[in-house]
Amino acid sequence: MSDTLMRQLEMLRYLPHWPGKTNTATLQEKLSSSGFEVSVRTIQRDLQKLSRFFPIASDEISSHLGWYWMKGAESFNPFHMPPHIAMTFQLVERFSQSLLPQSSVSYLSPYFKTADDTLLELSDNSLANWAEKVFISQRVQPSLPPVISEEVYHAVYLALLEERKINLTYHSLGSSESRTAVVNPLAVLVREPIIYLVCTFWDYEDVRQIPLHRICQAEVLDETALIDSDFKVAEFVRSSDQDIVLNDEIKLVAKLSPVQGEYLLESPLSDSQEITKGDEWYSLKAEVKDTMQLRRWILSLTGDIEIVEPIALRDEIAATVRKQSQMYK
Repeated sequence: MSDTLMRQLEMLRYLPHWPGKTNTATLQEKLSSSGFEVSVRTIQRDLQKLSRFFPIASDEISSHLGWYWMKGAESFNPFHMPPHIAMTFQLVERFSQSLLPQSSVSYLSPYFKTADDTLLELSDNSLANWAEKVFISQRVQPSLPPVISEEVYHAVYLALLEERKINLTYHSLGSSESRTAVVNPLAVLVREPIIYLVCTFWDYEDVRQIPLHRICQAEVLDETALIDSDFKVAEFVRSSDQDIVLNDEIKLVAKLSPVQGEYLLESPLSDSQEITKGDEWYSLKAEVKDTMQLRRWILSLTGDIEIVEPIALRDEIAATVRKQSQMYK
């Protein structure tokens, strides 16, 4: 294979899919790092020739042309996609799209199609049906995800990726009045079925969350976002800011049905959990954070759990159960 052909194949690999694009200067740097020393003019000529045979195009709006694979074009791969890689792409498409910026999803969509085609051709291969053998299920009542504007979705992920400010128009729950704000995007939090933008407003430091489906308009600004370099979304989630924390920790004492007791033996509430088996009830002791999520869990086990301590929590659960019982009379 000639050096020219090898260089052109490498060039096609470097081209992003629409709406992404790259210029000839960037291509020259990447080719140089791969051992191909070539002028910008030669790259331009190569791209013009390749555009006759491949679905690639340039953006002629600006003076600096940006080259890209056209929308809907299949991924370019001079080699066959191995089944294990095809399986990985298929699982990413199925379970992880909400975690990726829209530009990445657009870039990967041709690979998703290639992966589907590759596995379809391998009907006698055990990997072909792997996606049908894996499923992620929630242990809570599922609900359909709210509708998110495609423009909003793209703008939020782009601003987050490029660390730029966003001018938002949004509304609060139950309110028809819209509000506007300039926010600094910090992270995206997926709490199925809702996706939240974690951000700060204007020059303030307190971290807020906005459900993406309540954002009416989003404009990515040229200004660099104000981002605390120490902010970590994982720590933010672990700090329980995602739930209403009433007390830091409580010592939970409860009686459980044998079935629920066995569940907690397999998946403990905390490292300090202790469970004693009995003939009719299991005894539970565990140090846990006192949150609204804890209450929702307790109420979901009505008939299988009795809170013994703390007394305040026992009384609160009892009052809630009595109120609910009155509703069904």
